[in-house]
Order: sequence, then structure tokens, then C-alpha cells
Amino acid sequence: MGVAALGVGLSGCAKFPDVAQTDATRVIFRFDVSREIRSDYVYIVAIRTSTDPNPDVNGPVPVVNYPAANGFVAGAPDYYVRWDPLQSRAYILYQFTQPDLTVWREVGIPITQVDVTPGGRTLQFELTVDQLAGNSASAGANLQALQVNFLTMNRISQSTGSGRVFDSLGDNRLISELNSFVRIPLATSGIYDNSRFSLLEPTSGTPSEIDCVDPDLDIVDWYIEVRRP
Repeated sequence: MGVAALGVGLSGCAKFPDVAQTDATRVIFRFDVSREIRSDYVYIVAIRTSTDPNPDVNGPVPVVNYPAANGFVAGAPDYYVRWDPLQSRAYILYQFTQPDLTVWREVGIPITQVDVTPGGRTLQFELTVDQLAGNSASAGANLQALQVNFLTMNRISQSTGSGRVFDSLGDNRLISELNSFVRIPLATSGIYDNSRFSLLEPTSGTPSEIDCVDPDLDIVDWYIEVRRP
């Protein structure tokens, strides 16, 4: 199935000199919202790694209702990257250290990132598989697949009450699609995007296609590229 690469709609690709450059497989993650990225909202890419090319375990899924273990992701993720411009680094990679997802630690930053300019609607960054394997080249070489979800929300679910808005992969108007995520093989280079997955995420081309009421949270496109050395 043919897939065209998407262009980057923001300026400024920053590299960090304190991140070791390796010849490991690299993975680029990108998603776009309908209107703009807001500094007071929560934007996360959740990732589960696997040494199985066809993992059948639960991948990352959104937190729908309170209570929840951490308020922002459920399922079985191993890592997540959160964009938070109030931190010293806007993009930070975290690893869950407990299977119940209640404890996590900062383990690094992407090797490249796209800065979010005022009015920007795209988040993009790049990781190596070694970073997703405890910075171990040997362990990274054994990874065969990633399970990925893109998560947006106006706040994490820390209390009862109304007013929480979120989006994730799939049509969130349908209960059957709330726990959607994608599997990304790592054995070969490839591009995986919304078109290749038969428009898994509604594109909001018309009001009938909008699955999130807040356009600053409404995911309308996504893109993952695997680059083998």
C-alpha cells in the first residue's frame, strides 16, 4: 500500500549535544491537532515495546473515567513522551517502573525535536530504539515492534466531575474504538500514517467527522516513520 511522507509544518529542528548519536534504528513520531498546541494542555505519545513482531498484549489506551492509576494512560505502556514547555526540556521521555503504571521516571530526551511556535499545531520528535530499551544497544536490537497511541487531554483524570476532554487514536465517539492503538514493526524501514491505517483517526474534514469537541485537542493526523541504519 503506497504511502506518501508528510511535510513538517513547523520550523526549527533542535538537536541536543548531550544525547549520544548512534547508528541504531530511529523512529519519528508526529501528530497534528485541528487548531493549535496549547501549553496548558497535556500532549503525550505512549509506547509499548515488544520483542515479538506481532504482540497480542494490550497496548497503550486513554484513561476514560476516574479513578485511574495515573490519570493519563492505561493499558500496558512501557514509555511515554510528554510535551511540556514549562519543563527545562519541552519533550521528555519517561519509563514506567511499576506494572500498575503508578510510578515512572525520566530517562532521556528525544535525539531531535520540532519546536512548537505560536499557533503551531504539530508535535514531532525522534527516538532511537536503544532509548526504548534502557539505552542498551543489544536490547534495542532485539526489539521487533512498538505499540503506539497519541493522547491529548485538557487535564489528567485526578478527580470526579465533568469538564474533562480528551482524544486518542480511533473514533472516540464509538465505544468500540476507544481502545485503539497501532502496531509499528521495526524490522524494516517504513512509513505508517493515518492513510495507511484506513483513516483510523477521523480527519475532521466536516462536522460529522469531529470526534473531539475541543479543536486544540482534536487529533486530525499522525505519522510514524521507522528508519533502519
